[in-house]
Amino acid sequence: MVKVSHSLPAGLPLPADAKALRVGRISVVGPATAAYTFGEVPAGGAVVPVTPELARLMATRLGQALETKGHIHPRLGDTRPAANSGECIIDATIHVAIHEMRGKRDVLLLDPATKATRPREVPTLVRRAEVRVEFAVTRAGAGQGLGIVEVARTYDSALDPAVRGELGLERPDDPNRVPPVEAIVKDLLDQCAPVFQCMISPTPIGALVQLRPAWGPEADKAFAAIREHSYGLVVEEFRKALAVDPNSPARIFNFAVAAEAGDEFDQAEKHYQRAFDLSGEKDAEAYDGARRCRRVLEALKTPELPARRIKP
Repeated sequence: MVKVSHSLPAGLPLPADAKALRVGRISVVGPATAAYTFGEVPAGGAVVPVTPELARLMATRLGQALETKGHIHPRLGDTRPAANSGECIIDATIHVAIHEMRGKRDVLLLDPATKATRPREVPTLVRRAEVRVEFAVTRAGAGQGLGIVEVARTYDSALDPAVRGELGLERPDDPNRVPPVEAIVKDLLDQCAPVFQCMISPTPIGALVQLRPAWGPEADKAFAAIREHSYGLVVEEFRKALAVDPNSPARIFNFAVAAEAGDEFDQAEKHYQRAFDLSGEKDAEAYDGARRCRRVLEALKTPELPARRIKP
Protein backbone atom coordinates (compact mmCIF):
# COMPACT_ATOMS: atom_id res chain seq x y z
CA MET A 1 0.00 0.00 0.00
CA VAL A 2 1.20 3.51 -0.81
CA LYS A 3 -0.15 6.53 1.01
CA VAL A 4 -0.31 9.63 -1.18
CA SER A 5 -1.17 12.96 0.39
CA HIS A 6 -1.17 16.47 -1.01
CA SER A 7 -2.12 19.92 0.18
CA LEU A 8 -3.91 22.16 -2.29
CA PRO A 9 -3.09 25.85 -1.77
CA ALA A 10 -5.73 28.01 -0.20
CA GLY A 11 -7.98 30.03 -2.46
CA LEU A 12 -6.82 33.11 -0.56
CA PRO A 13 -3.38 32.19 0.84
CA LEU A 14 -2.18 34.11 3.87
CA PRO A 15 1.34 35.56 4.01
CA ALA A 16 3.97 33.09 5.14
CA ASP A 17 5.07 35.48 7.90
CA ALA A 18 1.56 35.92 9.33
CA LYS A 19 1.77 35.07 13.04
CA ALA A 20 -1.94 35.22 13.83
CA LEU A 21 -5.33 35.80 12.26
CA ARG A 22 -7.76 37.93 14.23
CA VAL A 23 -11.39 39.03 13.82
CA GLY A 24 -11.76 42.76 13.21
CA ARG A 25 -14.83 44.87 12.52
CA ILE A 26 -18.13 43.24 11.56
CA SER A 27 -20.87 45.42 10.08
CA VAL A 28 -24.37 44.61 8.87
CA VAL A 29 -26.11 46.09 5.82
CA GLY A 30 -29.82 45.55 5.40
CA PRO A 31 -33.03 47.29 4.35
CA ALA A 32 -32.97 49.41 7.51
CA THR A 33 -29.54 50.89 6.75
CA ALA A 34 -29.22 50.73 2.95
CA ALA A 35 -31.26 49.97 -0.14
CA TYR A 36 -29.74 46.54 -0.61
CA THR A 37 -31.65 43.44 -1.64
CA PHE A 38 -30.67 40.29 -3.46
CA GLY A 39 -33.57 40.47 -5.88
CA GLU A 40 -37.12 41.57 -6.33
CA VAL A 41 -39.46 41.23 -3.38
CA PRO A 42 -41.78 38.26 -4.08
CA ALA A 43 -45.34 39.07 -5.07
CA GLY A 44 -47.39 39.71 -1.96
CA GLY A 45 -44.26 39.79 0.17
CA ALA A 46 -42.78 42.37 2.49
CA VAL A 47 -39.23 43.24 3.44
CA VAL A 48 -38.37 42.55 7.06
CA PRO A 49 -36.30 45.47 8.39
CA VAL A 50 -32.96 44.76 10.02
CA THR A 51 -33.33 46.29 13.46
CA PRO A 52 -30.31 47.39 15.52
CA GLU A 53 -30.94 44.41 17.81
CA LEU A 54 -30.91 41.97 14.89
CA ALA A 55 -27.78 43.60 13.46
CA ARG A 56 -25.97 43.22 16.79
CA LEU A 57 -27.06 39.60 17.03
CA MET A 58 -25.75 38.86 13.52
CA ALA A 59 -22.41 40.58 14.10
CA THR A 60 -21.93 38.76 17.40
CA ARG A 61 -22.91 35.41 15.91
CA LEU A 62 -20.52 35.69 12.96
CA GLY A 63 -17.69 36.72 15.25
CA GLN A 64 -18.33 33.73 17.49
CA ALA A 65 -18.57 31.38 14.49
CA LEU A 66 -15.24 32.61 13.12
CA GLU A 67 -13.47 32.39 16.47
CA THR A 68 -14.47 28.75 16.92
CA LYS A 69 -13.08 27.71 13.52
CA GLY A 70 -9.48 26.78 14.16
CA HIS A 71 -6.74 29.37 14.23
CA ILE A 72 -8.85 32.56 14.11
CA HIS A 73 -8.51 34.47 17.37
CA PRO A 74 -11.01 36.71 19.22
CA ARG A 75 -10.91 40.48 18.97
CA LEU A 76 -8.88 42.55 21.40
CA GLY A 77 -11.48 45.08 22.52
CA ASP A 78 -11.71 48.17 20.32
CA THR A 79 -8.01 48.28 19.45
CA ARG A 80 -6.39 46.86 16.34
CA PRO A 81 -2.93 45.25 16.32
CA ALA A 82 0.07 47.38 15.37
CA ALA A 83 1.73 47.16 11.98
CA ASN A 84 4.68 45.18 13.32
CA SER A 85 2.57 42.60 15.15
CA GLY A 86 2.65 40.11 12.28
CA GLU A 87 -1.14 39.69 12.49
CA CYS A 88 -3.77 39.71 9.77
CA ILE A 89 -7.26 41.09 10.34
CA ILE A 90 -10.59 39.76 9.08
CA ASP A 91 -13.19 42.48 8.61
CA ALA A 92 -16.64 41.31 7.53
CA THR A 93 -19.64 43.03 6.00
CA ILE A 94 -22.92 41.13 6.25
CA HIS A 95 -25.51 41.94 3.59
CA VAL A 96 -28.91 40.55 4.50
CA ALA A 97 -32.35 40.54 2.88
CA ILE A 98 -35.36 38.93 4.57
CA HIS A 99 -38.78 38.61 2.93
CA GLU A 100 -42.05 37.43 4.40
CA MET A 101 -45.25 36.46 2.63
CA ARG A 102 -48.22 36.32 4.97
CA GLY A 103 -51.78 35.51 4.00
CA LYS A 104 -54.67 33.11 4.39
CA ARG A 105 -55.94 30.15 2.46
CA ASP A 106 -58.64 27.50 2.68
CA VAL A 107 -57.86 23.94 3.71
CA LEU A 108 -60.02 20.86 4.24
CA LEU A 109 -59.99 19.43 7.77
CA LEU A 110 -60.95 15.82 8.44
CA ASP A 111 -63.24 15.08 11.37
CA PRO A 112 -61.92 11.77 12.81
CA ALA A 113 -65.32 10.92 14.31
CA THR A 114 -67.49 11.40 11.24
CA LYS A 115 -64.77 11.01 8.57
CA ALA A 116 -66.25 14.10 6.97
CA THR A 117 -64.26 17.09 5.76
CA ARG A 118 -65.00 20.73 6.35
CA PRO A 119 -63.35 23.84 4.95
CA ARG A 120 -61.40 26.17 7.19
CA GLU A 121 -59.41 29.34 6.59
CA VAL A 122 -55.91 29.21 8.05
CA PRO A 123 -53.09 31.78 8.20
CA THR A 124 -50.01 31.24 6.04
CA LEU A 125 -46.40 32.34 6.26
CA VAL A 126 -43.43 31.82 3.95
CA ARG A 127 -40.14 33.33 5.10
CA ARG A 128 -37.09 33.72 2.89
CA ALA A 129 -33.66 35.00 3.85
CA GLU A 130 -30.50 35.64 1.89
CA VAL A 131 -27.15 36.43 3.49
CA ARG A 132 -23.97 37.47 1.69
CA VAL A 133 -20.82 38.04 3.71
CA GLU A 134 -17.77 39.86 2.36
CA PHE A 135 -14.69 38.81 4.33
CA ALA A 136 -11.83 41.27 3.76
CA VAL A 137 -8.36 40.19 4.92
CA THR A 138 -5.68 42.84 5.53
CA ARG A 139 -2.30 43.11 7.21
CA ALA A 140 -2.58 44.74 10.62
CA GLY A 141 -1.63 48.39 10.61
CA ALA A 142 -0.29 48.36 7.06
CA GLY A 143 -3.62 48.71 5.29
CA GLN A 144 -2.48 46.14 2.72
CA GLY A 145 -5.51 44.30 1.37
CA LEU A 146 -4.80 40.61 0.85
CA GLY A 147 -8.15 39.76 -0.73
CA ILE A 148 -11.90 39.48 -0.30
CA VAL A 149 -13.91 36.28 -0.03
CA GLU A 150 -17.65 36.45 -0.73
CA VAL A 151 -19.88 33.74 0.72
CA ALA A 152 -23.65 33.65 0.17
CA ARG A 153 -26.30 31.37 1.64
CA THR A 154 -30.10 31.33 1.29
CA TYR A 155 -33.11 29.96 3.16
CA ASP A 156 -36.72 29.29 2.09
CA SER A 157 -39.12 28.03 4.76
CA ALA A 158 -41.35 26.43 2.12
CA LEU A 159 -38.45 24.12 1.21
CA ASP A 160 -37.25 23.47 4.77
CA PRO A 161 -37.59 19.75 5.70
CA ALA A 162 -38.06 20.76 9.34
CA VAL A 163 -41.09 22.82 8.33
CA ARG A 164 -42.53 20.16 6.03
CA GLY A 165 -42.15 17.47 8.68
CA GLU A 166 -40.31 14.16 8.78
CA LEU A 167 -42.48 12.67 6.03
CA GLY A 168 -42.91 15.92 4.13
CA LEU A 169 -46.65 15.96 4.84
CA GLU A 170 -46.91 19.06 7.03
CA ARG A 171 -48.07 22.39 5.63
CA PRO A 172 -45.01 24.23 4.21
CA ASP A 173 -46.65 27.57 5.04
CA ASP A 174 -47.76 26.82 8.61
CA PRO A 175 -46.73 29.87 10.71
CA ASN A 176 -46.32 27.65 13.77
CA ARG A 177 -43.56 25.63 12.08
CA VAL A 178 -41.58 28.44 10.42
CA PRO A 179 -38.43 29.32 12.41
CA PRO A 180 -38.04 32.89 13.71
CA VAL A 181 -35.85 35.32 11.80
CA GLU A 182 -33.12 35.19 14.47
CA ALA A 183 -32.75 31.41 14.20
CA ILE A 184 -32.62 31.55 10.40
CA VAL A 185 -29.88 34.18 10.14
CA LYS A 186 -27.84 32.48 12.87
CA ASP A 187 -27.88 29.24 10.89
CA LEU A 188 -26.94 30.99 7.64
CA LEU A 189 -24.00 32.76 9.30
CA ASP A 190 -22.89 29.47 10.87
CA GLN A 191 -22.73 28.08 7.32
CA CYS A 192 -20.73 31.05 5.98
CA ALA A 193 -17.95 30.93 8.58
CA PRO A 194 -16.57 27.45 7.74
CA VAL A 195 -16.67 28.20 4.01
CA PHE A 196 -14.44 31.21 4.59
CA GLN A 197 -12.19 29.10 6.80
CA CYS A 198 -11.75 26.61 3.95
CA MET A 199 -10.88 29.39 1.51
CA ILE A 200 -7.95 30.62 3.61
CA SER A 201 -6.69 27.15 4.61
CA PRO A 202 -4.86 24.58 2.48
CA THR A 203 -7.07 21.66 1.43
CA PRO A 204 -5.65 18.21 2.20
CA ILE A 205 -6.39 15.42 -0.29
CA GLY A 206 -4.97 11.94 -0.48
CA ALA A 207 -5.58 8.23 -0.68
CA LEU A 208 -4.22 4.86 0.39
CA VAL A 209 -3.54 3.04 -2.89
CA GLN A 210 -2.95 -0.70 -3.32
CA LEU A 211 -0.21 -1.46 -5.87
CA ARG A 212 -0.91 -4.12 -8.51
CA PRO A 213 1.01 -7.45 -8.62
CA ALA A 214 4.05 -7.26 -10.91
CA TRP A 215 7.12 -9.42 -11.43
CA GLY A 216 10.69 -8.83 -12.46
CA PRO A 217 13.89 -7.52 -10.84
CA GLU A 218 12.87 -3.87 -11.35
CA ALA A 219 9.48 -4.41 -9.69
CA ASP A 220 11.17 -6.26 -6.81
CA LYS A 221 13.54 -3.33 -6.23
CA ALA A 222 10.63 -0.86 -6.41
CA PHE A 223 8.60 -2.78 -3.81
CA ALA A 224 11.66 -2.94 -1.56
CA ALA A 225 12.17 0.83 -1.92
CA ILE A 226 8.54 1.45 -0.97
CA ARG A 227 9.14 -0.19 2.39
CA GLU A 228 11.95 2.33 2.93
CA HIS A 229 9.76 5.24 1.67
CA SER A 230 12.43 6.04 -0.93
CA TYR A 231 9.97 7.27 -3.55
CA GLY A 232 12.64 8.74 -5.82
CA LEU A 233 14.07 5.24 -6.23
CA VAL A 234 10.56 3.76 -6.50
CA VAL A 235 9.79 6.00 -9.47
CA GLU A 236 13.00 5.04 -11.27
CA GLU A 237 12.56 1.30 -10.72
CA PHE A 238 8.91 1.35 -11.83
CA ARG A 239 9.98 3.41 -14.84
CA LYS A 240 12.44 0.63 -15.73
CA ALA A 241 9.74 -2.01 -15.16
CA LEU A 242 7.38 -0.13 -17.45
CA ALA A 243 10.06 0.08 -20.16
CA VAL A 244 10.28 -3.74 -20.12
CA ASP A 245 6.51 -4.12 -20.70
CA PRO A 246 5.02 -0.73 -21.67
CA ASN A 247 1.52 -2.14 -22.26
CA SER A 248 1.09 -3.83 -18.89
CA PRO A 249 -1.90 -2.21 -17.09
CA ALA A 250 -0.45 -3.20 -13.70
CA ARG A 251 2.95 -1.64 -14.45
CA ILE A 252 1.34 1.49 -15.87
CA PHE A 253 -0.80 1.86 -12.74
CA ASN A 254 2.12 1.20 -10.39
CA PHE A 255 4.25 3.80 -12.15
CA ALA A 256 1.41 6.32 -11.85
CA VAL A 257 1.19 5.70 -8.10
CA ALA A 258 4.95 6.04 -7.68
CA ALA A 259 5.01 9.21 -9.77
CA GLU A 260 2.22 10.73 -7.70
CA ALA A 261 3.98 9.84 -4.44
CA GLY A 262 7.13 11.44 -5.89
CA ASP A 263 5.23 14.65 -6.87
CA GLU A 264 5.58 14.01 -10.62
CA PHE A 265 1.95 14.91 -11.19
CA ASP A 266 2.11 15.29 -14.99
CA GLN A 267 3.44 11.76 -15.41
CA ALA A 268 1.11 10.40 -12.75
CA GLU A 269 -2.01 11.90 -14.36
CA LYS A 270 -0.96 10.69 -17.81
CA HIS A 271 -0.39 7.08 -16.68
CA TYR A 272 -3.47 6.92 -14.45
CA GLN A 273 -5.50 8.01 -17.45
CA ARG A 274 -3.82 5.41 -19.65
CA ALA A 275 -4.55 2.66 -17.12
CA PHE A 276 -8.16 3.81 -17.00
CA ASP A 277 -8.46 3.77 -20.80
CA LEU A 278 -6.90 0.29 -21.07
CA SER A 279 -9.45 -1.03 -18.57
CA GLY A 280 -12.30 -0.01 -20.84
CA GLU A 281 -12.97 2.89 -18.48
CA LYS A 282 -13.76 0.49 -15.62
CA ASP A 283 -10.73 1.03 -13.34
CA ALA A 284 -12.15 3.23 -10.58
CA GLU A 285 -8.82 3.57 -8.77
CA ALA A 286 -7.09 4.80 -11.92
CA TYR A 287 -9.93 7.24 -12.56
CA ASP A 288 -9.70 8.61 -9.02
CA GLY A 289 -5.93 8.91 -9.30
CA ALA A 290 -6.13 10.86 -12.57
CA ARG A 291 -8.75 13.20 -11.13
CA ARG A 292 -6.72 13.70 -7.96
CA CYS A 293 -3.61 14.63 -9.94
CA ARG A 294 -5.57 16.99 -12.18
CA ARG A 295 -6.79 18.84 -9.08
CA VAL A 296 -3.23 19.29 -7.89
CA LEU A 297 -2.02 20.41 -11.32
CA GLU A 298 -4.82 22.96 -11.64
CA ALA A 299 -4.04 24.31 -8.16
CA LEU A 300 -0.37 24.65 -9.01
CA LYS A 301 -1.20 26.60 -12.17
CA THR A 302 -3.35 29.16 -10.32
CA PRO A 303 -1.39 32.41 -10.13
CA GLU A 304 -0.98 33.96 -6.70
CA LEU A 305 -2.18 37.56 -6.83
CA PRO A 306 -1.43 40.16 -4.16
CA ALA A 307 -5.14 40.80 -3.64
CA ARG A 308 -8.20 39.24 -5.22
CA ARG A 309 -11.93 38.70 -4.83
CA ILE A 310 -13.12 35.11 -4.57
CA LYS A 311 -16.64 33.70 -4.74
CA PRO A 312 -16.69 30.02 -3.64
